[in-house]
Amino acid sequence: SRAETSCELAYFHLLAYTPDGPSIGVSRAEQDQLIDEAYCPLFIDEPDDEDELYEYLSALKVALIVKDWIDEVDEDIILERYSIGSGDLRSIVETMDWLTYSGSHIAGVIEATEHSRKLEILNKRVKDGVKEDLIPLVQISGVGRKRARLLYNNKITTPEDIVMNPEKVKALLGQKIGEKIAKEAAKLIAGLH
Repeated sequence: SRAETSCELAYFHLLAYTPDGPSIGVSRAEQDQLIDEAYCPLFIDEPDDEDELYEYLSALKVALIVKDWIDEVDEDIILERYSIGSGDLRSIVETMDWLTYSGSHIAGVIEATEHSRKLEILNKRVKDGVKEDLIPLVQISGVGRKRARLLYNNKITTPEDIVMNPEKVKALLGQKIGEKIAKEAAKLIAGLH
């Protein structure tokens, strides 16, 4: 509550450093490299204790993984870059989805409104691994990060765009999937109004 808002990495690091945060192995070679990759001020200072430092670095590695995930880095690149398996990535994403959601609500309760707002947006991004511009599209059932980016790059940026341009959506995603997604977008819009 005392800290100024910071970058996405700082929020992920803070949440991963909590007792409920996902823990991940950090090799000796990675230790120095991780500190160099922290490109913004973190909420927690680097501890002096060696055991605490390991937990700190593990949380930083998790934060960097999640940052790549929400920046739409290809899954295979993330797995190779951090020497993790796809099960590890799934587990990290699920846990950080829950922690960003919880963090947003806790920040709201303590009236840290700006932190709460940032964590709420991060929660939506972590869930699907997307940049902020894709949030409206990934709300549609059947639209994940890859389909959303394809649609967005073709100037279909909202559920309304999908409903207004079903033929373009079918041309991009295929007849069956396009039809299904147009129906889901219509359902989503109907539910919103």
